[in-house]
Amino acid sequence: MADYKKLSENTFNTQAQTYDTDKNGKHARTLYQHVISQLATIKFDNLLDVGCGTGEILNTVKRLYPNTSMYGIDISEEMLKKAKEKVLDTVTLSLGDAEHLPFENGKFDCLLCTDSFHHYIHSFRFAQAQNTMKMVCLSLLFRYNSCL
Repeated sequence: MADYKKLSENTFNTQAQTYDTDKNGKHARTLYQHVISQLATIKFDNLLDVGCGTGEILNTVKRLYPNTSMYGIDISEEMLKKAKEKVLDTVTLSLGDAEHLPFENGKFDCLLCTDSFHHYIHSFRFAQAQNTMKMVCLSLLFRYNSCL
């Protein structure tokens, strides 16, 4: 794992206990309502939240779309522990690297990446990994075809 990834992992492991209420997660929290409102404009059945953190947005989306298959991935084990407390067994959570997603191509038709894309030094690898998706949603949701 590259040093920047280890730094992110350590930083978010340290912030996990207070991320939902302190200054570290403040900017992400300002985006959630916009992301939720944009999701209402698209059809999706299988959603992946990359950099899902404490699972706050996954928890909200799952309540609004209970029949949707949802997955979250994060590099921080401590963030995922907080997410597990919120989503219980309603969302599949994975510890992993956004630049090497452990899912088969075409599994998801919607991807959320809310306020974490800037942490991916090799963001082109992340984008390439999603080349079979119907749409990609990055902070301000974009349809995949419009991003080509």
